[in-house]
Amino acid sequence: MMLCLDIGNSRTKGGVAEDGEIRARFQIDTRRTRAAEDLRACLAQALAESGQPAESITAVSACTVVAELRPTVDQACQALFAVAPFWLEAGTETGLTIHYHQPAELGADRLAAAVGACGRWPGRDCIVIDCGTAITFCAIDRERNYRGGAIAPGPELGARALHRETAALPLVEIGQAPDALGRSTAEGIRSGLYHGAVGTIREITAGLKAEAFAGSEVLVVGTGGGAERLAAGAVFDLVDPDLVLHGLILAHEQNQSPGTPGSARKRLK
Repeated sequence: MMLCLDIGNSRTKGGVAEDGEIRARFQIDTRRTRAAEDLRACLAQALAESGQPAESITAVSACTVVAELRPTVDQACQALFAVAPFWLEAGTETGLTIHYHQPAELGADRLAAAVGACGRWPGRDCIVIDCGTAITFCAIDRERNYRGGAIAPGPELGARALHRETAALPLVEIGQAPDALGRSTAEGIRSGLYHGAVGTIREITAGLKAEAFAGSEVLVVGTGGGAERLAAGAVFDLVDPDLVLHGLILAHEQNQSPGTPGSARKRLK
């Protein structure tokens, strides 16, 4: 079985895959796993609770936006599974053509989401919106061109910024879709952050459709930890919470050299 790890700023999303399908899922707090032994213990516990023993893992496919954690992940995977992770990163062979001024700048999580979208909806123009600490937008056309995208702050990041940068505003949990009309400071913050994120998604999606796809039919896919909540704003055609994990599966499969598990062929687009 393969362990897929999407290591974000706040949370690490994991999935155990067999025959290209996610069989079990878990999340752990990235901030608790800065040391290799802590990560090893957290992974062992998460796998056990998911009913997937560590001994069943024969490959690891990973991506991260926290570059300094890569040695920690390498050490933990060697200790727990006796395998070296395959890392999806800018320059890894994916079959995508990256239309960035500097392709190496493209985040690994965005690259994984794009690979996942191309695999799940081949021949479709897609906008993938990953809702986490940041809300990221990726425009991928039916010819596997990564056209570009946008990055905006997510609601939780906005909540922390309001609390940190002001004297009186409290730190609030966003919760489910709130009413637009807040009747307290906390309700007003929840309203502004939630409906502001929905409006941001609508506006940027409309711009990407016009600029990248000339107004043609586009599939808009939400993913990430905040997508289900923001879906109440009717901003996605569908939500696929496992899209990054599926991208990691596909990228790993594409980069296997015969007889060399976990190896990767790299080419900067």
